[in-house]
Order: sequence, then C-alpha cells, then structure tokens
Amino acid sequence: PLNVAVTDGATLLDAFISWTAPADNGGTAITEYKIERSITSASSGFNPITTTTSLSYEDTGLGQQTQYWYRVLAVNSVGADQTNGYSTVETYTTPTPPSSPSNLVVEPLGIHNNAAKLDWTAPANTYGWTITGYLIERNVNGAGWQTALNTSGTGTSATDTLLIVGNVYDYRVFAITQAGTSANPTNMASIEMLDISFTLTATAIGGNTIELIPTITFNDGVPFPTLTKIRIYENSAFLQSHDLSEYFSTQGT
Repeated sequence: PLNVAVTDGATLLDAFISWTAPADNGGTAITEYKIERSITSASSGFNPITTTTSLSYEDTGLGQQTQYWYRVLAVNSVGADQTNGYSTVETYTTPTPPSSPSNLVVEPLGIHNNAAKLDWTAPANTYGWTITGYLIERNVNGAGWQTALNTSGTGTSATDTLLIVGNVYDYRVFAITQAGTSANPTNMASIEMLDISFTLTATAIGGNTIELIPTITFNDGVPFPTLTKIRIYENSAFLQSHDLSEYFSTQGT
C-alpha cells in the first residue's frame, strides 16, 4: 500500500489510518488490508489489530501519552508478501494529560455546618492544553471514592453541599483538558462535620460598632478541636472572615 498517513481520529485518543492501493496487485485483485501496530519501535513489536476491505481504519481507545507505529499489508487471493509487501511505517503519539492540581484545602462553609469549600492550585503543566474543568471526588467515612462535583472552566474553587454532621469527608481533585484527565493526585484533604451548637450575642457598643460574642458547644464528645477561623454572615450572605490568631494567642476549651 502507498501514501500511508496517520492523523487525529474522532477524539485525541483515536488514530485515523489511511492509504492508497498498491501500484501492483500481483495480477490478482486485493481482497483485504491487514493493519498492524507496535508500541515498541518502528522496526519491531508489530501485531495485527484488524483487517478491512476499505482504504482507511480508525484505531480507537488508545492510551494517553503513548507513541504508536502503524503499517499496512495488502492481501489478495494468493496471500500476502510478508517480506516486501508492507507499507512504510507511520507513527502517532497521543497527547499528555495535565499534571495533578496541588495545595488542596477544605474548610467548613456556611451557618448550618453542612457545606465545605474547596480551594486548590491549578496544575503546574497542562502540556499546551487549556483546562476545561475539574473533577472533584469524595470519600465518605472511608467507603470509597465517588464523584462529588464537576466544574467547568479554569476556576480553582468549589463548594460541596448537603453534607451530614458526624461524617468524615476526604476530597481529591483532578484536572481535565481535551488531552484527558490528570492522574490520581497525591494531594488530598479531609474535613469532619462536627455536631455543634452555636449561639451569638450581638451588642451595640456605640457609634456604628457591634460587639459579637459567639458561644460554641461541641455535642459529640470528641476532644475539643482547635478553632482557627470565624466567618461572619448577614442574612446568610458572607461578609468577612477572621483568623482567630488575630485575637487569641492560645485556644481554650
């Protein structure tokens, strides 16, 4: 076969192989073409992947970040010339998916203790492709990883809602480009939704200043955790956040 070419298929993990008929069919009509593929080199490791009577074939479901070599053999009723009948060898390399996101942080969010805010850093390398979204998975109480959220675009934060008090949630984030999805991340983060009773006393102390005194009680018997941050909401709308280190040098119970 002549003029063998390998181009992108329907997706970036498909290779479209095309060719033209041999200049000489040996005096007998061509009955089929055998396509062989190697992932070793251009000169070894070839194995047949299909036969066809057409002048093209799409090899689908290829692996990410892999180089493939293809060659085509024409067959007639007499057989095939296994020595001199092969086409030239052409190569195709599938694209590289992005590296994994990093610096994942999970914090409680909202006034009802049933949501978590996730923030992370975009992948260090997208290999020339644009981030199209992120896949967030969670593992509830060690029961196994499941999809929690899918985002679109390049934003690096998300909110997971309808969480249940008493559960421990582990999170991990995958980056997505047209080239594929990043590998399992090494950076994971966890949060436990604690059973908390909370009261707030607000007192006007003059001018436009209000003194807020929160009282927090943990009801589930666990050791008292370290408090790190207070977020202030007005009518469920977030106003501001304060690190407790701004006000206290040590934590009490």
